[in-house]
Amino acid sequence: PLRVRIRFYASNAKGIIGSNSKKISGKFISSDKKIRLSLPINRRNKNFIDIIVSIFFIITFPVHLFIQKKPLQFFKNVFDTLKLKRTWVGYAFPETTLPKLKKGVLTTTGLPTSLNTLPAESLVASDKWYVTDYDVWEDVKIILRSYKFLGT
Repeated sequence: PLRVRIRFYASNAKGIIGSNSKKISGKFISSDKKIRLSLPINRRNKNFIDIIVSIFFIITFPVHLFIQKKPLQFFKNVFDTLKLKRTWVGYAFPETTLPKLKKGVLTTTGLPTSLNTLPAESLVASDKWYVTDYDVWEDVKIILRSYKFLGT
């Protein structure tokens, strides 16, 4: 049997509304994605993860003295992030209409700003993806994956 799903679209609307059953309320489908990083809870979570990661790096500082190529710069970044002057993950493209972020030690590409050689369109796309689908675990993954760049 062929199944047909009906959705309603109003002219000049920003989305489509419909339901798969008369017993279930309709879903709103839109091409406009919400920017998750603009939500206050996600802003707080981003600051929280910055602080937690910084405290972890301070507690485990002897290890980082030997692993990091530039340990003094690494600890400067740790304390700047702990004081919320910087963030561990910031934007890859400096001029943006996205929610304001502090300067990042790393960018959304996982590299420091000085090492980003991708075209501007790719950097902007990376930033948009980051704020739209923001999750604190993504910050953790970027920090772990790019650990060797934390001292730059």
